[in-house]
Amino acid sequence: MLAPLLLFAGAALWGARPTALAAGGLLLVRGAAEGARPARGRGATLFVASVGGLLAAGAWALRSERLLRGLPAVTSAAVLLVFAASLRGTPLVERFARLAKPALSPAELRYCRRVTEVWVAFLAANTLLIAALAVFASARAWALYAGVVSYALMGLLGVAEYIVRKARFREYSSRLPDRLLARVFPPRPPSV
Repeated sequence: MLAPLLLFAGAALWGARPTALAAGGLLLVRGAAEGARPARGRGATLFVASVGGLLAAGAWALRSERLLRGLPAVTSAAVLLVFAASLRGTPLVERFARLAKPALSPAELRYCRRVTEVWVAFLAANTLLIAALAVFASARAWALYAGVVSYALMGLLGVAEYIVRKARFREYSSRLPDRLLARVFPPRPPSV
């Protein structure tokens, strides 16, 4: 969340080259640290480190603030790829759901797949919008969307999904949000 705002501030205070050098250095360190881990699950980080590193190098060489603005789009694209790739097997949302409830019903499995597809669509739109703003909008408009609005939209999507899931399946815990939602969407009586 802070990366777009830090890139915006860095470019405004120090210019594109020093900011690109700092961003590229951080990406290089992150990529090297990730490269030392076991292969499983490190692809997204290596994608961000390599593609982001190329953007940072280009921004440094061309003194281009606009190329720096592409870095959050690369991060969004990496998350998009993780969600999309999971649709070939076990959807990512299903993996998260199984942490709380290992045995999911067929309806819950379909729901998890659909929610993963919604996240794929959101992340695709988010990535394209960040990239378009990086190229065509002012630095301020880009930083506002990439650093604040996009994260607020992700949070809103997460909250909306939670409410829809509770309304659909009517399974509640003793936590306050669930107790409140149980009043709005009462649990279904057990089937006889």
